[in-house]
Amino acid sequence: MPADLVTDAEAGRIYPGKKTWGPAHMRWLMTQKLEHREQRIAFEELLGGMRQEDERVERLEEAIREAVPEWSLVEVVVALQAMRGIDLIAAVTVLAEIGDLSRFQNPRELMGYLMPSPRAATSAPGLASCLSKSPPAKAPSSARFPNEVIGTCAHCSSRLPASCSSGPLLGSA
Repeated sequence: MPADLVTDAEAGRIYPGKKTWGPAHMRWLMTQKLEHREQRIAFEELLGGMRQEDERVERLEEAIREAVPEWSLVEVVVALQAMRGIDLIAAVTVLAEIGDLSRFQNPRELMGYLMPSPRAATSAPGLASCLSKSPPAKAPSSARFPNEVIGTCAHCSSRLPASCSSGPLLGSA
């Protein structure tokens, strides 16, 4: 339903802002008047569900913030946060998935665990299969999630100024 509100030109409901689902968009959504009672109920339920989801995420993040100082990998969490684009939750996620980094003899082993082979990492996905009869290698299934988190952090950090921090380091609040 909210997606319809974003583009419902017939009813004059076109969001004038640039970014959707942020605070300004949510304020705009709250001002929308729906004609039918059923629409209002469904819309209010949807917004209530979104608020509950936000509250749930905040509770989980707070639990993580409280647990990390007691974790054996707390120093590595702090070190990872020094990298541009990696906040506390991203650092904890990566370490929870990978485990103790000391199990890798060198950075190449870690990258070999996280990344697919260079043959599979071409810019043209079909190119690797054209060049070789063997299927492209993939990262181990256990490494896919941290790989996605690292990729997302890298993507987000490329849009931040170098001096911008995504949040306080653990213990420096």
